[in-house]
Amino acid sequence: MTNDKLMVALLGAAGMMGRARQLGYASLPYYYPTIPYRPTIYKGSCLPSECDAVRNAGIEPTTDWKALVNETKWDVIEIATPNELHHEMCMEALEATKKLGKKRAVIVEKPLATSFGQAKEMYELAKTIPNLHCSCNFIYRHVAINAFFRNLILSGAYGPVIEFEFRYAQSWGRNADYSWRFGPFGGCLADLGSHACDMASFLTGERPSEVAAVAATYIPERFKPAKQAASDIRRYENNVAREREGEMVKVEVDDAARILMKMPNGVFGTISCTRNQCGAQNTFSYTICCRDATFKWNFDRLSEGVMVDERTGETKTYGGSTTFTADQTEFPYAIFAPGHGVDYRALTANFLYENVRAFAGLAPVSPLATFKDAMEVERTLEATKKSICENRWVRLSEIN
Repeated sequence: MTNDKLMVALLGAAGMMGRARQLGYASLPYYYPTIPYRPTIYKGSCLPSECDAVRNAGIEPTTDWKALVNETKWDVIEIATPNELHHEMCMEALEATKKLGKKRAVIVEKPLATSFGQAKEMYELAKTIPNLHCSCNFIYRHVAINAFFRNLILSGAYGPVIEFEFRYAQSWGRNADYSWRFGPFGGCLADLGSHACDMASFLTGERPSEVAAVAATYIPERFKPAKQAASDIRRYENNVAREREGEMVKVEVDDAARILMKMPNGVFGTISCTRNQCGAQNTFSYTICCRDATFKWNFDRLSEGVMVDERTGETKTYGGSTTFTADQTEFPYAIFAPGHGVDYRALTANFLYENVRAFAGLAPVSPLATFKDAMEVERTLEATKKSICENRWVRLSEIN
């Protein structure tokens, strides 16, 4: 069975996440030469203006995504489109799979949907389909350091989690054109906040019971070019359109948000996200405090994590800290060579590797985000939005 081919259909093949998948699938046999299957993208959906780019990547382009997902030959259907398209595309793929009756994987980019109701509908339908593997791409689960720290934290060896904080900051939102990311189903919460909500549960083993939140929209209008591919993120200076056709459009979502969480076991934590911090390209970080140790990680130093052990007082760096690198975790995740950094392509390969293992019936190296996990993230985000609108603490049990 080694390296048997899996035929992949990729929806959104020309977008940012579609291109990441192209790199990830192409890299799999190099990072994981003994992988049980060899998934290959044969056909991808895109806009008419993007067909040449998809074709140049060696993928057959199509502008008819519905016809694509209803072709019976696919082993994997992957959805890497803008958020508002996830629900319709996934439901079509699930219905087609149910009728077909063959073993198949359906993989969706995060966030799973644009509301808890949509996510619940997708999850409930998926449960009724035999021989179906589903996952949602919360990719930071598949950083070796994060998987390693999760095991240490959940082992209880360092006592219970006391508190946590997550921060996700980018800068591109300060001078970006209007795109779907600033439309009614975009926003900083959906984009960055969803990652932080998932990682908080992934690392602590708990989901919040209550949330309170605030949000802000710093740039109320953005320039929308007359011609723009859905996958593009174009930038302009000082919010001024320069010699281009288009119009100013009202922004309907948040540029930044803060969430305070209460967990069922009494733990509390915070999540901060913004797309307006100068100098922050993709700075996702956390600090998780257990009774006897603190765990720290930052995407800016992707291959490193710091554990401060109060009991041993180790001084490999400073203040009783121990710095780990990815190749010291003993997780069989992709690295180029010992001591070398890990890039985003490797993370995508790790995510796809876990999906191939699941398809083959093998145990995970580290857990994928299931549709249920992704649905619970949507419950948290919906409670967060309700808190922002109503200016109060919201119990997650109110969202059902």
